[in-house]
Amino acid sequence: MTSIKDLMNKVSFNEVSEILKELHPLETEDIKEFENTFNSLRTIKPTFDYFDMIIEVKENNGKIYVSNTHLGSLADLAGRRYKKQENITDNAFAAHCLYQIAVHTYETERYKDHLDEWDDDMMNPQKARIVR
Repeated sequence: MTSIKDLMNKVSFNEVSEILKELHPLETEDIKEFENTFNSLRTIKPTFDYFDMIIEVKENNGKIYVSNTHLGSLADLAGRRYKKQENITDNAFAAHCLYQIAVHTYETERYKDHLDEWDDDMMNPQKARIVR
């Protein structure tokens, strides 16, 4: 498996944007935002992806589902590996991922960013308090 960054370097934005335009009604400024995100995913240095989530795009009953693009910084997402069904082209896969990342954004606040605020008991399941 390769990373999202590898995928974005494998495809062209022109081809990906054509698929985006077919799938979603987009304004010119929207296309610019997608292009900026696309270029960032191509050039950013991927960070260590602690969660090791795999991004998947699946088709089921004519609907496309994209998973695991919601957590991590853009650098985390660029380094994330992906898995796709054989019937989905690289351009279509990139378009669906790009749409999810740009429109539904991503969460940059990760618990590991605040480890200095945690005490040792929080990482020990036998001592950690369960909050319900």
